[in-house]
Amino acid sequence: RCIIQEQLLPPAERSFRPEGNGSLGVAGGEKYLVPGPGDSGIFFKFAIDAHGLYGGDAFAAKAAKHELTSVQALAAAAAMTSAAGAGAGAEGVGLSLGIPLLATVDYLGQRLLACSILPVGPTTLAYGSANAGADVLASSPQLVSALRQACDTLNIGPHNV
Repeated sequence: RCIIQEQLLPPAERSFRPEGNGSLGVAGGEKYLVPGPGDSGIFFKFAIDAHGLYGGDAFAAKAAKHELTSVQALAAAAAMTSAAGAGAGAEGVGLSLGIPLLATVDYLGQRLLACSILPVGPTTLAYGSANAGADVLASSPQLVSALRQACDTLNIGPHNV
């Protein structure tokens, strides 16, 4: 709520300042890291078209909703894959996909995407990118297999980043 209410204030006067150095990428709108105790916290994306990628704020909000929908589909596919592999012995993957908590927050006609901060860093990342897609890592064959099975369930194939 605070991020939306303070959007017209200069960044220095806001309770939470946007991460403006681009290290978190530019797609998805303004990014905010709100720390919690320890390594926990919430990562917010204010769904605005800050860099002209979407053709307007309404389309940026729509993209945020699609991001939530895609995570829900992946979680459902991962659950089905995990259940199908349980007790399957050597043929089962034996690994479930950890999906972060994700929610959209609609307030005063604006949309935020809120995501739990995962305890993953460059030294613990097994699949994905820690530098906005410049390098993509796939170091765990088990995780690659679990993702492949979930993607097969969703009828989606690999693509270049």
